Amino acid sequence: MRVQALPEKDMHESMDIYLCECSDRRCADPIGMTRPEYEAVPAVPVRFAIALDHENPEIDRVLIEKPRFATVESSMERGKDRSRQRSP
Repeated sequence: MRVQALPEKDMHESMDIYLCECSDRRCADPIGMTRPEYEAVPAVPVRFAIALDHENPEIDRVLIEKPRFATVESSMERGKDRSRQRSP
């Protein structure tokens, strides 16, 4: 879920603030991502953008870790549950 846009660092890459999509339903930690970075994550329904170190090793497998966020792939059952909460 996009929260706000940050000032542009350059003309090609503006940073937006999204909410962490980890399995903790109470989590609302912000993560900075470009729009293309965010749009690449839900291209696979069981992948989620999360704050660093927010993965749950019982259900998540870290695919990519960047300085600002990580992309995880969740087990099918949990992934389906979380994907219903995702907002474009």
